[in-house]
Amino acid sequence: MIIKKTVVVLVLTILVLSGCVTGVSHRGSLVSMVDDLSKVKECKFIGIVVGRGSLLSGTATQSTEGGINDVRNKAAKLGADTILIDNIKHQSGVDQVIGVQSKVVGKAYKCRKSGTEQKGAS
Repeated sequence: MIIKKTVVVLVLTILVLSGCVTGVSHRGSLVSMVDDLSKVKECKFIGIVVGRGSLLSGTATQSTEGGINDVRNKAAKLGADTILIDNIKHQSGVDQVIGVQSKVVGKAYKCRKSGTEQKGAS
């Protein structure tokens, strides 16, 4: 009986997690992404932010989306308003057992001088 309940809980957990992508928080949604160092040259560097996204089933693109959302959320918690993505890596197969995992590394910056003005990001 205990084994049957454990299997049911495990199957339900896998079903719930298999389609989940890390969501972006409200504060994270306010963090801009830039792709060029020149766009943050007048901004204050806050720190390196590492985000992870993983799916038990899905694509690398979906996993990357979760990793980027995680980076944006973490940057917002640091007080940053802009991130420059440095690196995105994917891992799947035997090492990950099943599914896809993404690691997203970015640099967090403070570019806005006030609530509405923003220098570097576009």
